[in-house]
Amino acid sequence: MDFNAIRISGSVHLCVPRKTLLVMKITTFLLLMTIMTVSATSLAQKISLSEKNASLEQVLNKIRQQSGYDFVYSEDLFLNSSPITVNIKDATLDEALKVSLKNQALDFKIENGAVVFKVKEASFFDKIKTALAIPITVSGKVTDTTGIPLVGATIINKTDGKAILTNDKGEFILTAQNGDQITTSFIGYQPYVFTVTNNLPFQNIVLHASLNKLTEVIISTGYQQLSREKTTGSFVVIDSALLNRKVGTNVLDRLDGITSGLLFNKNRVASQSEFNIRGRSTINGEDKPLIVVDNFPYEGNLDNINPNDIKSINILKDAAAAAIWGTRAGNGVVVITTFKGNYNAKQVINFNANVTIGKKPDLYQAPWFSSSDWIGVEKFLYDQGAYTDAINSGYLPVSAAVDIMDQGAKKMISSADSLKQINALKNYDVRKDMLKYLYRLSVNQQYAFNVNGGGDRNKYFVSVGYDRNLASKMTDSYNRFNLTANNSYRFLKDKLELTTGLLFTSSSYKSGNTYSPQSPYDRLADENGNALAVQNNLRSGYVDTVGKGNLLDWHYRPLDENYANSKSNLTSYIINAGLNYNILPGFSASLLYQYQKQSTVGEVLNNADSYTARDLVNSLSSIDYSTGAVSRVVPVGGIFNSRIEQLTSNYGRFQLNYNKSIGADHSLSAIGGVEVRDNFAESISQNLYGYDESTRVNSNSAINFNNDYALLYGGSTRISAGQESSYLTDRYVSYFANATYAYKSRYTLSLSARKDESNLFGVKSNQKGVPLWSAGFGWDISKEAFYDFSWLPYLKLRGSYGYTGNVSKTISAYLTANVIGTNIYGPTYSGIINPPNPSLKWEKNKIINLGLDFSSKSGVISGSIEPYIKDGVDLFGTSPLAGQTGVLSFQGNFAQTSTKGLDVTINTINLNGRFKWYSTFLFSTIRDKVAKYTASENTNGAIVTFPFDNPIVGNSYFSLYAYKWAGLDGNGNPQVYFDGSPSSDFSSISNSLNRSNIVRVGSAVPTTFGSLRNTFSYGSLALSFNITYRLNYYFRRTSLESTVYGPLGFQNNIDFANRWMKSGDELKTSVPSLLYPDDGSRQIYTSSDILIEKADNIRLQDIRLEWNLKKLTPLTKYFSALQLYAYLNNVGYIWKANKLGLDPDNPNPTITNTSIPLTISFGIKATL
Repeated sequence: MDFNAIRISGSVHLCVPRKTLLVMKITTFLLLMTIMTVSATSLAQKISLSEKNASLEQVLNKIRQQSGYDFVYSEDLFLNSSPITVNIKDATLDEALKVSLKNQALDFKIENGAVVFKVKEASFFDKIKTALAIPITVSGKVTDTTGIPLVGATIINKTDGKAILTNDKGEFILTAQNGDQITTSFIGYQPYVFTVTNNLPFQNIVLHASLNKLTEVIISTGYQQLSREKTTGSFVVIDSALLNRKVGTNVLDRLDGITSGLLFNKNRVASQSEFNIRGRSTINGEDKPLIVVDNFPYEGNLDNINPNDIKSINILKDAAAAAIWGTRAGNGVVVITTFKGNYNAKQVINFNANVTIGKKPDLYQAPWFSSSDWIGVEKFLYDQGAYTDAINSGYLPVSAAVDIMDQGAKKMISSADSLKQINALKNYDVRKDMLKYLYRLSVNQQYAFNVNGGGDRNKYFVSVGYDRNLASKMTDSYNRFNLTANNSYRFLKDKLELTTGLLFTSSSYKSGNTYSPQSPYDRLADENGNALAVQNNLRSGYVDTVGKGNLLDWHYRPLDENYANSKSNLTSYIINAGLNYNILPGFSASLLYQYQKQSTVGEVLNNADSYTARDLVNSLSSIDYSTGAVSRVVPVGGIFNSRIEQLTSNYGRFQLNYNKSIGADHSLSAIGGVEVRDNFAESISQNLYGYDESTRVNSNSAINFNNDYALLYGGSTRISAGQESSYLTDRYVSYFANATYAYKSRYTLSLSARKDESNLFGVKSNQKGVPLWSAGFGWDISKEAFYDFSWLPYLKLRGSYGYTGNVSKTISAYLTANVIGTNIYGPTYSGIINPPNPSLKWEKNKIINLGLDFSSKSGVISGSIEPYIKDGVDLFGTSPLAGQTGVLSFQGNFAQTSTKGLDVTINTINLNGRFKWYSTFLFSTIRDKVAKYTASENTNGAIVTFPFDNPIVGNSYFSLYAYKWAGLDGNGNPQVYFDGSPSSDFSSISNSLNRSNIVRVGSAVPTTFGSLRNTFSYGSLALSFNITYRLNYYFRRTSLESTVYGPLGFQNNIDFANRWMKSGDELKTSVPSLLYPDDGSRQIYTSSDILIEKADNIRLQDIRLEWNLKKLTPLTKYFSALQLYAYLNNVGYIWKANKLGLDPDNPNPTITNTSIPLTISFGIKATL
């Protein structure tokens, strides 16, 4: 409502420059003097107006305008007012107000030039009547239109003025009298009013969003649900609508580019997780964010979860938000909440189906030599004698072209035949056969069906999902079946609620061998499509003759191997149950339990006809050439590898919850409890030889796995039993508490504490448990009396400070070791991973976060600005030990990091008529450095080659290092600056410890990133697209190396034509000459900064088009919602900083690692 001049509740503070502030002060003073002058003449004015069935707000607004008085009132005071008809002329202010408020439950008082409105006090008779009346218990639940509980909604009895807030489930209980008016209100939603009657049923209240108000957001931490107004931490909330804007099988793919602070590592470096929240928080510890599903940590594969079952995802980024999760929150927390039903709600059926089609991989993206050019290189190498040893061995492989050259040189074939055969090879390109026989368009199908609803005593949500994915590689496929069932039941007059949940997943993944060409002119099939043999690990001429027909066929035909020989079947189920008992209004106790079990059975079967099985049988055979008899170590049959992995988790939690308003000005939300969890993971694997898949019989008993067996072509080897087993048990006991206090909905304080204890840590009892805590504040500046910026009605400042933790399951306070294998005498032997460390502690991250939330009038511009500082202390790092200890280094709490960053979110309503245009701009920037690292100094060569294994104090963990390029010398040799002068001394350069001889060129990951998402709608059509940007990072591109003269050198022809070939070329090229044989010196060039490229890019990530058919066709009368949609993903780059056209997400593609192709999806969504 817009008629008020002064509000008791309001919104936010604005930071402005000093000069602007001075102008504002002068302007305010002049306006104030003007207002005082006008008011002096207007206070005595008479009031005249005539209104019929007008709202009370409209009438009072006109009275205010004519009187010149300020009106002071509570924002929800007029929610229950009824329409009025007035006809007054030349009335005083007092007379006009009395007429207007007649038959309204309101009163007023005029004082100091202002009118103060309040609820009319009950008369003495009414008070006696109320005292004698029998109270009626009123209970209910408040949700939004999607079923999400509205936590902290205000329930006010307009008759007696008493008010309460809904709890963390959106529920409330109060007592009232027959005929009382109860109003339910929530910021950003239209209020709802109902009248109390005898035998009033449970109120299932659904509030509808108000377009001209700031939408309220519910935060879920996994322990409680809070209104954003009550939070002090850094949260991002992704609702189901935004999550389902994208199309895909897994959840993570849908999060990319839609929230600030969350970066997906597309061109992964080091051992990065798939994504991180506000940068890396560790050096050697676990770097994956914690995933929480329906209040409990999720230990399984996130691909198991059906995205269509997810109602919301909350990203917890700072200590106030995440510290409640203690030692697992150091990398941030992702809280996933699945859909639940609603009490007293009609049954709703939802269906979603889509198909996604993807292009074949671009095999021509890899920088290959053409067949003709590569044969020229092979001719050069043949003339240099590069293949002499292989040719003379009789069995080592050489390419078809080299074999023809050798036969021609030895006069085994004529020169004409040699030339003819060579020219034929020049016309072949194996990539054509690969695209024809090994790849296809990918096709992913997804189907999701759910039904939900509820009665007075129960609510339910049941869903079924099925995904069928055919990958672009013909042998690969993925199928997944999901079943989700969430139920709730109420007992004991709604005081006790029982919830149950089931998440079941069954999936299977099939794949085949990956063919890697040995030459660019391989042929996979003849003109009739029949499989052809290609060169592999043995020469064709050798396998043709060595067995004289007594060995198994030893040729390798890729098309005969083009089937799915690897299978992985996963079964996962999560069963949870919870009890919540409302002890008193606003005070409850809950008991939760969850059991999770995931089993993965992996099988790789190379049957008796496979090349792998035939090769092993033949390689370990011996032949009596006098008789032709063959003796075999490995019996004829298949090779079967099996691996079974089991994960079992038990969680239990007891929690007390308090959520209540105390009077009109105070509210308190608090939780406290204890949690126990037990995780057990084990795996076992083995190889079976001579395997018959029909009888499942094997011949392992005939093999001695400790023996060295002679190979038919020379040398010896052992046969791997493949027997591995491992298990890991984690046990934790945790104590936690969290409280949030709000005063007048204006000032908010929060405290959080948690203590974790684990069996991994406990050598010293004082370090067994690590207390982690946080404190935060919130100040809704816009609700202050002095705040009067109508164009910015909401402004809130918040801040937090605290600690989160992190663990590593690879180290312990105890001695840890791993089994390496068996020695020549048979017994197994082990290596020490880490010596005992009784002082080992969990890692800790100290986080300081500030936030400024704002919204302009009608929400035209809204958003948040959040600077933060994150310091990692007691991080796991390596420290050297004296050699006489038997261990050169060990892992302990020896490292520290420091990170500073900024997250910005801006939402705008650009057009809001029939044609609508909304935008969301996301901006994040991160600067990190290693503050402490005690490992022994390594060489410059190691740092340049493996920078993330050798962090340098003062620089970012993700720093890229290189030698400073100094050009080519007169002989085409690469030079870099060494001790200030150009040098080609590779040994001295790479072994140097002088850090001035290397340069830090920048970060290997984006330090600035974000997106701009635009949504347009007109009538039943909606179009949206998302543009992402990733800035301030670099990559090292590949270039010509002497390895081009190696076995797979044809796969890298970058800069081959630009290489130094004659004196003077050093003036026009930076590509060195090629050496044969290679002496390793060319690594100076490939490790120099001349090959460092900017990775900055702007990308059109996706486009979505929707057509809502609800009122357009006769068929839609059977649906409450019907939508057709199309979605394009990985559309393409708008701009790239590098001038070479390289893909920054995959700058060095290979034949088996090409860029992600464009996909297009079509789908339908329906609601019955």
